[in-house]
Amino acid sequence: MTGVVSDSSYVGVSTQYLVRTPWGTEVSAFASNAGVLAQVPVGAHVVAYWRPDHAFLLSRQAGAGDATQPLLEPVP
Repeated sequence: MTGVVSDSSYVGVSTQYLVRTPWGTEVSAFASNAGVLAQVPVGAHVVAYWRPDHAFLLSRQAGAGDATQPLLEPVP
């Protein structure tokens, strides 16, 4: 998934990044501060990825005022 870093916040042992997706929503990502990797600046174009077993889906109520669109195909 591609996106642009819209915010970053140092939260002690990790940094929280907000990534704006091409379809306009923001995804929150955390990166450990224990390594030697540089911080990602706001405005940077990034590619986010993760292992499928590290993801989970949240249920939502129909008609809850959510403007997002459902997935068009199942995620393997």
